[in-house]
Amino acid sequence: MPADKYLPADKKIAIQTITLSGAGIRRVLSPLTGENIDYMGYLISRSDFCYDGSFFFFGLPAGVYELVINAQGYQPLTQKYSVTPGKQDEQMVSELLPEKL
Repeated sequence: MPADKYLPADKKIAIQTITLSGAGIRRVLSPLTGENIDYMGYLISRSDFCYDGSFFFFGLPAGVYELVINAQGYQPLTQKYSVTPGKQDEQMVSELLPEKL
């Protein structure tokens, strides 16, 4: 469960984009919006998506990837991850820092 679920409504994190690049690919996600999102359909079809503070990338070749999360009012977060096909990593939590005023 995304950490912002515990934040008051006026402090919710608004993700703008999530970019994954490396191993010759670049994928950019924007959050799914709307009232009746069938996120299970994305999981079943193994399609990349971002919904409700969580995101998923599928079918990545082995390699090191750079992940960049952009959220309104926060500094961009950049992290590197190593991907091994067939190995699903545990859910990872990332902390976003407020923009400096």
